Amino acid sequence: MRARSRLPKRLGIVGVAVGLAFMALYWYIYQFNPFHFPSGSTPGTYSPPLAYRSIENLSFVLVPGIWLGFFTMDLGTAAAEITWLVASAINFPVYYCVGLLIDFIRRRAALLRESGRRKTARI
Repeated sequence: MRARSRLPKRLGIVGVAVGLAFMALYWYIYQFNPFHFPSGSTPGTYSPPLAYRSIENLSFVLVPGIWLGFFTMDLGTAAAEITWLVASAINFPVYYCVGLLIDFIRRRAALLRESGRRKTARI
């Protein structure tokens, strides 16, 4: 009997850590304004810096549960924090499934390599 791989569980834990890291990053941006966002009274057009846009895009890819934020957008800070916590918790099964897929592909590739070695040994 084969030993079970620990990769899916480890990736699930990494997924939760990634979600919590993005939550902390957005809290830091909201509290300390490192990108110097203009206030609402500043006239003119403003486009956020590339670093901030990249962080936004990465958060939607690496933390898919954050799409729930569209339903809690105007409910306040507490709802946003709860949404981030739920999104981080949703990350565990998502990353766990990715780990299962990677593990399946690795095992299948090893099996195919092994069967290829047996065929060449017979010839």
